[in-house]
Amino acid sequence: MKFIPHQSLSEKYLQKAHNAFLAEKYNLALNLYNKLLDFDKQNESALFHKAKVLTHLDKFDEAKNILEKQVKRLPSVEAYSIIANIQQSTLKHDDAIKTLKLLIKERPEDPQYWLKLGINQSQSYKNFHDAKVSIEKSFALVKMSDQVDLKLVTEIADSFRLAGYFEEASKVYKFISNKTQTIEPVYYIYWGLCLKYSGKHKEYRQVLTTALKHCIEISKNANTIEIHTIQILAAWIYHILGNKRKAEELYSIISENISPEKLYLEGPPSYLPSSYNRILKMREVVKGRDVAVMLYGPSIKEFK
Repeated sequence: MKFIPHQSLSEKYLQKAHNAFLAEKYNLALNLYNKLLDFDKQNESALFHKAKVLTHLDKFDEAKNILEKQVKRLPSVEAYSIIANIQQSTLKHDDAIKTLKLLIKERPEDPQYWLKLGINQSQSYKNFHDAKVSIEKSFALVKMSDQVDLKLVTEIADSFRLAGYFEEASKVYKFISNKTQTIEPVYYIYWGLCLKYSGKHKEYRQVLTTALKHCIEISKNANTIEIHTIQILAAWIYHILGNKRKAEELYSIISENISPEKLYLEGPPSYLPSSYNRILKMREVVKGRDVAVMLYGPSIKEFK
């Protein structure tokens, strides 16, 4: 017969496991949850958090199996959310759609669930045409909020763009610009491209020209590393606007004959190779004629 620990002892074990989880010591946390579950197999908190740990260890199927059994006994929004995320990350978009629809029934005014639904629909052959409605619903809910979540709005704009709804995406990028009252060159490039592929040529040139002027202005007070990033963006804008001579002129400063050590004189050494590789990749994008690659890159995270 197995020893079943006193409740306070179980709680101590659970707290140790939670602390390891919060400290991102996932293997340790998993071992502690397993030890507790050896004695208390139906400890719902341990089961739930074990599943969360497993997702951090990329053991998605095991995590999903635990949560799918748990929600039958103890339905929870958070558990269903994790299940949907796992289904999305493992490209099971139709399954994710079903799970997200359950979540929306529980929380119909949550814009995040509508957005995730739209993202999965946009990647599903069966449900592609429903994506626009779901993402639009997410945007409508965000705009109703007193405090606009700009991170979420950016995800909405990017989701429209990646799904090919360029006109809708350009409206959201414009909304971001109006709300922030700032000029973020990467957002403006995406906005300009979306206008271009919506057939609004005059507007797209205006947006990109504004971004270009901003790049020139901010480069005046930038450090060496920032200047090179700004030049990459400026060269990309020149290329999109059709001024390939100017784009090549900017790119000449990072020709293959210049080593990363000569290009950069400041910043941590670990920054140099990654920056150089990024610049070379951006040169490939600009020199190439692949519109899709130009439209979907660069990642905003690369420039923050």
